[in-house]
Amino acid sequence: MNIPAPALPSRTARAEQIIATAREMTESGGWDSLTMRGLAERIGIKAPSLYKHTANKDELRAMLTVDAIEIIGNVLWETRDENGRFHLSDLMVAFRRVATEQPQLYRLVANGTTHCETLQSDPWRTLLEDMQEWAGSPVATIADNQLIAITLWSSAHGIACMETDGRYPDTAFADTVWETLISTFEPYCGQQRSTPLPFCP
Repeated sequence: MNIPAPALPSRTARAEQIIATAREMTESGGWDSLTMRGLAERIGIKAPSLYKHTANKDELRAMLTVDAIEIIGNVLWETRDENGRFHLSDLMVAFRRVATEQPQLYRLVANGTTHCETLQSDPWRTLLEDMQEWAGSPVATIADNQLIAITLWSSAHGIACMETDGRYPDTAFADTVWETLISTFEPYCGQQRSTPLPFCP
């Protein structure tokens, strides 16, 4: 099974530069610290020029969020073994890695629809849902049923949020939490469907 990622809106080279720079600034200082003026200065252009490529900071957040979901999805899809099969442990290890390596961007994903007005209306809302469905397809392929898939994703997102927020006492404790998640759900993730279950993670 190989489902291509939904197509993102076309972007100019300058828009790609803006998004890449915003991603770096977000990861280094957090989303709230990013300003459009500071972003323009980092790129070497005047602030009004940014608005030729993004309507406002909120739309920029939408762009970063769907890009981050695409990154997560690609990482999960790359866990397929030589026979094209997914395995729960590989998926969760990969998901944990991408979330903890880019914690600020992961927070945009975790809080996307509640804190980003742009993502609450079409066409962005539809794109977000399509991206989430695609990124969650590997899990929806192996879960025994839809409820297991949703519960597993909910648990994984919750643990990732706890770890990226530094709410576990140390890495060893977080290791144990992830291992417990995997061992708990392993008996319910033995499928290898050619079509994933319909669900939105």
